[in-house]
Amino acid sequence: RAWRRGLARGRSRRAPHHGAMASTGKRKRDATAAAAALAPAVAEPGPVLSEGMLQFKKAVQELKNKAQTKITALTGLADLHYAECEQVAQILTEEIAGAVTSRIQPLVSVMDSVLKKVGKDYRQHLAARLPACMQAVYGRTEAIMHDWLGKMLELSWRKHDLLPLDVLDMLDAILTGR
Repeated sequence: RAWRRGLARGRSRRAPHHGAMASTGKRKRDATAAAAALAPAVAEPGPVLSEGMLQFKKAVQELKNKAQTKITALTGLADLHYAECEQVAQILTEEIAGAVTSRIQPLVSVMDSVLKKVGKDYRQHLAARLPACMQAVYGRTEAIMHDWLGKMLELSWRKHDLLPLDVLDMLDAILTGR
């Protein structure tokens, strides 16, 4: 955390603060370069995430299994940050799309919990992103995962009307390989 405070004050991680000897412009360039070096390479820069979104993203990245307490905690964070539901949906779908196979079920379970328990705005944002996300997952997973996702679609999302019918039909086509 100390190095984060240093970056927030305009210092780089590598260069110590030299009081009046360091120029403001140099420190600012150093901080920008250090932050860029720490950030993962992305094709398109996204919006700057708030502290709450950073906390949510970290918690999602740390989810490795289907522990109900962790899923409930992530659902609670999503509810807490309801005003930023578009960013939460983006974080969640990007994590699902890029996750290793063993993490897909826990992450989809979080999304299912958010769809059921948090609210309407999440449904709108997740519905917009979910087909592309599931297409990415389908393309790199085995039949057993396709079956599990198909059951999630039918026994949860369709049964409880969690997503618009056209999105459910698109997901069904993706997950059945049509």
